[in-house]
Amino acid sequence: MEKASTLPLQIIRASAGSGKTYQLVYQYIRLLFSSKEKDVFAKIVAMTFTNKAALEMKTRVVQALEILAYPENFKPSENKYSISPFCVSTT
Repeated sequence: MEKASTLPLQIIRASAGSGKTYQLVYQYIRLLFSSKEKDVFAKIVAMTFTNKAALEMKTRVVQALEILAYPENFKPSENKYSISPFCVSTT
């Protein structure tokens, strides 16, 4: 039996265009890099109410990971979701 997460459930409620997807992606990346577990990505659950919102969140997570991996390939003005490799601490 696996140990249950000690992190609290987070619910983000806000109106359209207020930054919910940004917050979800930010929290996902933060959890991903703050864990010592190699498979933590398989234990993070993020839910949305529409397939369109789920696709947007997935696209932004992948884009954020690409920016962190290859920051020299991106300019902040080129992407809707900008993230700096300095925004994520791995310590």
